[in-house]
Amino acid sequence: MSDQIRIVAGSFKQRLIKTPKGSDTRPTSSKVREAIFSMLLNDIPDAVVLDLFAGSGALSFEAISRGAKRAVLCDSGHKAIAAIKENIKALNVSAQTQVLPFPWPKALLHLSQENQKFDVIFLDPPYALDVSPVLEKIFAYTLLAKHAIICVEHGQSFIVPDGLSVIKSKQYGQTGISFITEDNFD
Repeated sequence: MSDQIRIVAGSFKQRLIKTPKGSDTRPTSSKVREAIFSMLLNDIPDAVVLDLFAGSGALSFEAISRGAKRAVLCDSGHKAIAAIKENIKALNVSAQTQVLPFPWPKALLHLSQENQKFDVIFLDPPYALDVSPVLEKIFAYTLLAKHAIICVEHGQSFIVPDGLSVIKSKQYGQTGISFITEDNFD
């Protein structure tokens, strides 16, 4: 596996970013990233983005490349955090990024304590992880801005927790993408 991937579009188009070495992370393929951002086309400009299982930070950097205002990148892996920090420096986006080297429960609690709100949240956890508790905390901590979208990358099966609606879902081989919002979305 390569230790670099390319930004697909935007101001950083074709720029290479580092991915963590080893098998602990699974970088989102360029095909899937392009599909995600095509579906989020109108939601990214000026958005505040949370990338909860950031890995290399590819989704955040792609979002910034396409006009997101700011991104918070969270990961508990040391190799992932090192790659994220290298990529931030290489792309010169330290003013637009915040890095939280925490496991997801601590990261969400920290963000809640800072009263942060997000327009788009990317969840790309290990496929074996049940995202229901993650989603429950996101809502319990009121981390979503009005009309926010959560993009969940998952394996072939994904059970949507009660109280949430899938607004769009696509399958790309072994990778599924579901965009979800709250049912009481106003």
